[in-house]
Amino acid sequence: YNENADIAHTLQKSLLPNRLPEVPGVKLAVRFRPAGTYNEMGGDFYDAYHQVGGGWLIVLGDVMGKGAKAAAMTSLVRYSARAASLRESRPAVILNTVNKVTGRRAEDETRFCAMICAHLEVEGGDVHVRLANAGLPTPLFASADGGVKLLKAKGTPVGMFAEIEVEEETLTLSPGDALVLYTDGVTEAAGGNSSFTEEELVQLLKAYEGADAEELAQSIEDAVLASVDEPGDDIAVLVITACPS
Repeated sequence: YNENADIAHTLQKSLLPNRLPEVPGVKLAVRFRPAGTYNEMGGDFYDAYHQVGGGWLIVLGDVMGKGAKAAAMTSLVRYSARAASLRESRPAVILNTVNKVTGRRAEDETRFCAMICAHLEVEGGDVHVRLANAGLPTPLFASADGGVKLLKAKGTPVGMFAEIEVEEETLTLSPGDALVLYTDGVTEAAGGNSSFTEEELVQLLKAYEGADAEELAQSIEDAVLASVDEPGDDIAVLVITACPS
């Protein structure tokens, strides 16, 4: 039993980057917590890296299910996105490429992945973001003055259909602004009506106006864990903020 738990832990770590990259003009922070005591491999993952053609790619995903099959799907999705980004910077195109790869490979027709892909370019003190969402909860934009809005980009999870539709959205982060990406474990951690809700997340962000990425990510994790005895789903939060020049 202990050996199986150790194998699961080791494999889970191999599906995530060792550390987030240092992006000039940008602060990235992540909080990741697999569900369970002896954590069976979950399906949440994240990635961040510099693209060959310039800019940075951020990926956050949630593969349906747990265990070895979910881990195999996670690996396929993560590295398919990396391969696609060698030739393409547009998030919607990358997601469509991932969908084609997973569609050819999927042995289980019920296995799919909800994910967000975002391309960052830094210009002066601003961070220009092009984002596409394939089925994850709606990302939140928190401005330095305390305003919070839900982004509009939506789409179909990859691996469900031969062709998917995903919308792209562009925005600019100025110093003090934050973009919050998260998986459904954040707002469904307790299950049912007692979970930490999207509205509670919005109110939390309003209370932390102008906070840096680390403070926001930690505050979100603390609020989610305070709402439950034991999370029933993986929790993944990735926060992007623009740094003052």
